[in-house]
Amino acid sequence: MKKNKFTIVVLLVSFLITGVQPAMAAKAPAKKIPDNRIIIKKIGVEAPLVESKNSKTALLKGMWRVPTTSQPDKGGNTVITGHRWYKKPPNKATFYNLDKLKKNDEITVVWYGVKYNYRVSEIKIVDPYAVSIMDPTKDKTLTLFTCTPLYSTKSRLVVIAKPVKTAIGKPPILLK
Repeated sequence: MKKNKFTIVVLLVSFLITGVQPAMAAKAPAKKIPDNRIIIKKIGVEAPLVESKNSKTALLKGMWRVPTTSQPDKGGNTVITGHRWYKKPPNKATFYNLDKLKKNDEITVVWYGVKYNYRVSEIKIVDPYAVSIMDPTKDKTLTLFTCTPLYSTKSRLVVIAKPVKTAIGKPPILLK
């Protein structure tokens, strides 16, 4: 008990002298939210990649990585979707100009501090129920999709991209 009283007295005196309230217990560090992003310079996209099981709330915050698909660091098919016209267009957090991409255009995904570069390899339009665009792939693939035509949910515009080849043995670029 004497030790506890002594500690309290020391803390009280310290507060009275410095005016700074001492920390009584160490706080757990705040959970760092990753700065995952998608960047498509050609069409002015620079948006957060939101991780969520709820597409509706995720798409209000940025682009959504479909959670049943892969991640850039895992290989396979990473699928990202975004609104085309939710915010006043053009807006860098939407795929408003996704239809302006052409084969070989560049797309960058920043995933947990690592930059992954891709080149567009295919562009197609599918019906809104074509879930096959989210199927796993053997090779690393990035699939983006949004509604089309503009201001309609009639179809889906799909952009498929493959990783840019880096020098043999070199990992993706670390952004630290």
